[in-house]
Amino acid sequence: MKMKMKNHIKINSVISGIFLLLLAGVAGCDDYERKGVVTPEITINTHSLDLFVGESAQLKAGPSELTFNWTSEDTGVATVDGSGSVTAVSEGNTNIIVTSGKMTTSIPVTTVTRIPLTGFTLSQVDVDLSINMRGMILPVFDPPNANDASAPEWRSLSDEVATVDYKGDITGRGLGKTEVICTINGMEQKVNVNVVYALTKPFKGPHVLSKDAPLLLQFIDFDFGGEGVAYHDNDDGNSGGNNYRADNGDPNGGRVDIGGDLAIGWTNAGEWLIYTIEVHDAGDYDLSLDLAGDGTSNIRFEFDGVNLTGTIPVPRTGGWGTWLWQNVENPITLAEGEYKMRFFLEAAGTNFRTMKFTYRDPNAIDPNVPIVSNEFDLTKHSVETSSNSETFRVMNFSLVKDAEYTLAGDLADAQIVYNLDFFSRTAGNKVKFLGETGDYKLYYSASRKIVIITVQAPDFPGYLVAMSGGVAYPSRVDASSKSSFNENVSSNEVLHYVLFRKIGEETYQATFMFDRDKLGFKPFHASGDGKLISGWGTGGEYKFGDCTLTGDHDIFQSAGEYDDWGAGDDLDSGTVYRLTLTITEAKTSLDYKVEIVDFDGNVIP
Repeated sequence: MKMKMKNHIKINSVISGIFLLLLAGVAGCDDYERKGVVTPEITINTHSLDLFVGESAQLKAGPSELTFNWTSEDTGVATVDGSGSVTAVSEGNTNIIVTSGKMTTSIPVTTVTRIPLTGFTLSQVDVDLSINMRGMILPVFDPPNANDASAPEWRSLSDEVATVDYKGDITGRGLGKTEVICTINGMEQKVNVNVVYALTKPFKGPHVLSKDAPLLLQFIDFDFGGEGVAYHDNDDGNSGGNNYRADNGDPNGGRVDIGGDLAIGWTNAGEWLIYTIEVHDAGDYDLSLDLAGDGTSNIRFEFDGVNLTGTIPVPRTGGWGTWLWQNVENPITLAEGEYKMRFFLEAAGTNFRTMKFTYRDPNAIDPNVPIVSNEFDLTKHSVETSSNSETFRVMNFSLVKDAEYTLAGDLADAQIVYNLDFFSRTAGNKVKFLGETGDYKLYYSASRKIVIITVQAPDFPGYLVAMSGGVAYPSRVDASSKSSFNENVSSNEVLHYVLFRKIGEETYQATFMFDRDKLGFKPFHASGDGKLISGWGTGGEYKFGDCTLTGDHDIFQSAGEYDDWGAGDDLDSGTVYRLTLTITEAKTSLDYKVEIVDFDGNVIP
């Protein structure tokens, strides 16, 4: 297609029509007839002509039954013969007049001297785009005033990577590289297109993942790039009012809500942040998150658009200022190279402060693979982890009911209290396992001097759990002051609940220390792939008023509007209590017995 227009359209001529009304009168009668005579109009196959000097074009007029006369208003510019063939003589403008009888119409003609296109280039030869991002490429003529160029024809060698429209507007469609070709007058030029996940630059980078040291990355240190590129925030304002981004050279980050604690807050579903990550050592990386919230969240982490974590549920921590570290269950496997990592909020109710990436040594212990051994040894069998901002050594064991296990190194310390419902000390360096045969995780706290036990899914009827404030596992250290349990928990947070072991038909046992000033808990039966109760009033809870005391120690009373188990007059914060629960047939109430025991689990009369 040339740059001159040669469209074939209809032109309306000046319509000449004479309508005659013939009235016929008949004596004694008012009847008459009205008759119309219709005159045809001239049609031309184009509404205008653009010609190069020396070039000709054929005009055609209709209807075919009429005879037409063709003339040029300026034969010095263009001539026309009796058949309607127009020839450009020199540069200028004129009109071709067509007549037939009393009808007439005109066709404007513009003529120019041809300036041939000898070549062309493109405004860009290398283009970086992100997915759904657009970039316009323009042809540049040689010579610049060439006027015989055909309309550019554009095509992409891979529409899966990038598409291009007839105007040269390229859109990124998928990660990768391709070429876009432009053709004019049979000549071709190409654009190299590279589609990346995000066109961002690192903020306070580089952020390097390596085996040498963990990476601590603040959530507020997302990339430069602005709204829709480096982040998306659902509202325009910064609810936190913190100018951290602007104060550190980012004038486009003001929409992200940053609080005084330098955390991402006021979060909403659908929001996201992007970080440039450099992986120097390929392998598996464990991810931990420093977070706080009175609500729950679902999050995920994408690397170059690939979701490598799946949905990560984030529980309540007990308050917007209650900061806890949560470990992501599965490691993230990354090859060496640069990634755009997107933190995405599927559901939001949490503040996020820091993320920690730690290289997992392939020769190290895998905490998710149970160990078969008759010895507990921190050096051989444990890895470090955290729960509720406390550091633990965790060991994953396949344990056998009534089997005896030898304690090595620090684990043989006589001050350590092993979970009294699952272990009994048979010697200074030996314990007997009381639970059912299966896979368990043992958590050792050096500060509390305790070893507690968890299962992957503490579901009913295998187990009961006790949750909320003022309950703690027995410890010779001041454990009661360290209790920090929450009503919304997940099973990988070992300090979020106390586990009841099933000791008989519908009978369960757990051993506690209580803080009477904070006490307000309930026993629950939990279910659902290891996810515990999501909050009060969701079912499976045993209110104090529905339970009956069967023993001698009356240490509880109803507390609060939800009928929690609260501290009675005789409850002592420094005493170790064993609580035995028997669920009634209806499973809506239970009988309970309280015993006082020592740190070895022996009942004190």
